[in-house]
Amino acid sequence: MTTDTAAWQKAKENFDRDGFAVLKGFLSGRSRDQWLEQVDRFLTDVLPTLAPKTVLFEDKSRPETFLYVSSMDKSDSYFRKLLEQGSCRQLTEFLLGQPATPIGASIFNKPPRVGRGTPPHQDAYYWMLDPNEALTLWIAVDRSDESNGCVRYVPGSHKSGIRPHEPSKAFGFSQKISDFSPADEQAEVAVPIEPGDLIAHHCMTIHRTEDNPSDRSRRALGLVYYAQRAKVDEARHKAYNEKVKQDWAKENKL
Repeated sequence: MTTDTAAWQKAKENFDRDGFAVLKGFLSGRSRDQWLEQVDRFLTDVLPTLAPKTVLFEDKSRPETFLYVSSMDKSDSYFRKLLEQGSCRQLTEFLLGQPATPIGASIFNKPPRVGRGTPPHQDAYYWMLDPNEALTLWIAVDRSDESNGCVRYVPGSHKSGIRPHEPSKAFGFSQKISDFSPADEQAEVAVPIEPGDLIAHHCMTIHRTEDNPSDRSRRALGLVYYAQRAKVDEARHKAYNEKVKQDWAKENKL
């Protein structure tokens, strides 16, 4: 994993200004290959053994259409170590400028031809933190570009507070920004990345994706960290999550 001082400093400048930053080749060479092997191992050997509530599918009858695998760190020591130790946590604390608490490791997928877009949202709306100081490290497993649904960010949106949200019809993303405007869309930036590249985005940064009509998967590992001083409104968070799970169960997605 890259720990290049100049690259990290540039990422910090971009993160503070834009609410997201890209580190090309965060994983490269043999370390990237070993990491990709571990991702394949997890998806082949561990995923089939997981409790249904930790895996979401676009189509439950087709395992290859998995949409989201949560809590990898709870079921696999490799990903627990990746989340809790080493460069990922060090980078997080450098970007946030304070100690951070590892929250979880997940794989997000946008399956070929059936992967649907995610609406514009802010992670902070779901996480219910005080203060809203947290981030996600997004590491590409597959090439992610505009043809298969790469992430799109609105630069600087992390500085303008939480926008109003409303229920979304997008499975896995129950809420969307209700006043997302043409001006927002015009300002947004698509961020293509290669396997092993990393994007760090602040929990307040507005982001979204489009569908994946291509023949290529768009998988990425997401590592979530909260600033150590950020506290969750546990009652609201639990009630929100239970409601979301009930809705997904009704749609036969769990």
